[in-house]
Amino acid sequence: MIVAVTLFLQALPVLAAEPTLDSYRRGIELVEQSLSAIGGEAALAAGITLRGEGFVDLATRKQGMSAADPGQYSLRESLTLDSVSGQAAYESDTHANADAVERLRYLFEPDRPLLLADFVNTAAYWLTGVDQADERQRYARMVPQLLLLDALDHRQTIRYLGRRSIDGLDHDTVAYSLPDGSGLSIFIDPGTRRPVAVEYLLDMPTLGDTTVRWKYDAWRDVAAIGAYPQGYEITLGGRMLKKVRYTFIRAGVDRDLLLLPDEFVLPAVPDGGDDRAATPVAPALPQIRELADGVYVVPNIRPGFHPLIVEFADFVAVVDAPSGWNELQQLPARNWVAGETSSSIGQRLLDVLQRDFPGKPPRFVVLTHHHSDHAGGVRPFVAAGATFIAAPQTLPVIERTVTARVSLNPDALSGREELVKSEPVGGEKRIADPGNEMRVINVGANPHVEGMLVVWLPRQKLLFQSDLFTPAPLERFPDRARIPVMRWFVDWLDASALVPDQIRSMHGYGAVTPQQLDIIRTMPVDENPAQARD
Repeated sequence: MIVAVTLFLQALPVLAAEPTLDSYRRGIELVEQSLSAIGGEAALAAGITLRGEGFVDLATRKQGMSAADPGQYSLRESLTLDSVSGQAAYESDTHANADAVERLRYLFEPDRPLLLADFVNTAAYWLTGVDQADERQRYARMVPQLLLLDALDHRQTIRYLGRRSIDGLDHDTVAYSLPDGSGLSIFIDPGTRRPVAVEYLLDMPTLGDTTVRWKYDAWRDVAAIGAYPQGYEITLGGRMLKKVRYTFIRAGVDRDLLLLPDEFVLPAVPDGGDDRAATPVAPALPQIRELADGVYVVPNIRPGFHPLIVEFADFVAVVDAPSGWNELQQLPARNWVAGETSSSIGQRLLDVLQRDFPGKPPRFVVLTHHHSDHAGGVRPFVAAGATFIAAPQTLPVIERTVTARVSLNPDALSGREELVKSEPVGGEKRIADPGNEMRVINVGANPHVEGMLVVWLPRQKLLFQSDLFTPAPLERFPDRARIPVMRWFVDWLDASALVPDQIRSMHGYGAVTPQQLDIIRTMPVDENPAQARD
């Protein structure tokens, strides 16, 4: 029995109209039949626990070593849901980047904020800005029975859309919408009625309007649950992102997974003063801060991102064009920075430049590397006529981002055809006028990416880098996930002829200090969580 589900983050126009009575009744009938076919509502009365193993391809979402080559890394994940208490937990253990292991557990409990446990650094944080009920539901929809129940919870919006095809097979299609305006469609096989896939449209940085598909695999009967898939895969724009095979499917709740492990310290619920605790929201235009003569930083253009501005007589240059971050392990994905779109952060950065440097257009945008959170905000700068300075490996990402269809959240480039002005840097590029000088240096392949640029300002003796070294207060330094690349950066710096008075970072707190550099220099070579994980 086959059912596929399509979710649209952007509500389809047809969903806004009142459904006809026939399509409404047919849609309700099909969802109820599908739910009955895989065990019904009572199947999860005791809760459910899932554990799976597989891989994630970081290159698919432009977070790998390169934009094109597969970047597959092992993955383990667990989910447990208590239908009675409302408690839930989701844990994922995989790579955030090629060099960085990330093992996170999200703990949901009614009447308190969402708790995040970071196993690599043995640290826990309250995510006070999260709508916990909405967040929990995005993980609950991973369970096909709960997905169908969610459709019935929004039955007023259900309508039947007729037959549509997935992978060459036709399915009856039922659509419904969520309170935030996002739309969901369920494809139901006329013979078997079991869920096969979930799709939705996503405004994805560097990719534009993108189809995300979850596809279920190999349905089997499971005691006390009913029928359940033995795994699933996620594709992003038709390219494999994630593949999981379940190693454990059981009715009931994993109580240990619902707990913060003993080695963690449960933090006090913050009052909002801890910037790690609250889920970020899109800020107003930030105020720039001067670092040295003619050099500025834009603190938190997106929470945790601090782009550099270099001022010249007739123009400015900016380093990186950040974008948002979609939590693709959720169904549907939520943008980690609430309220942002793929281009809104880049547009806000451009607005800051136009406000604070009137008459000095952004002539150059230096992109340190191809990752979507650093290069995904280029479209407003293309519309403004900027030239992009990038490593050769980054240029295809710029071209793909500019030509992408962006209609879910239109931006300054939507509906326009613009040629990208770009200059590849394989070695070093100098930009100067009588008042200032900037050198862009390609540091080559490193544990993070194959092509990476840094910016050296010789007159100010200031070095700026992204993702190579992350400063933090000493009580929280170093982030163990970032040790491999920070060790590489220290070795590169020691071998270079540069003697900076300041080292600044796109991420982290303040300047890199000599003490932090020494901590990494003297750290044992085997202190590498990425190698330990794989």
